[in-house]
Amino acid sequence: MRDARKLFRLLKSVNEAKKVKDLLEQDITLDNALNITVRSFFALYWLFDNLNILSKIKVLNGPDPKTMGKTASTFWLLALLTNLALLLCNLWANFNKVRELKK
Repeated sequence: MRDARKLFRLLKSVNEAKKVKDLLEQDITLDNALNITVRSFFALYWLFDNLNILSKIKVLNGPDPKTMGKTASTFWLLALLTNLALLLCNLWANFNKVRELKK
């Protein structure tokens, strides 16, 4: 059942690529750069997750499903860590805004 559920996520990397494209059209700030990095890592996660599921169901013969799964998990971790950095930057900026408003 877990693998069948993943079949419906085969084109999610295209969604992430569109988000990256939209972010690249904006001005490059620290927030946008981190957002682009996060979305890129998620796109790579979905790509390797797709390769993993296609290897498991024997659509692709070449890649090893375990290797693709580990690589996908690595990109997922990188996306989460980068997103954490983005959220901490936003939190710090909000603390500074509150401090300015109290003055």
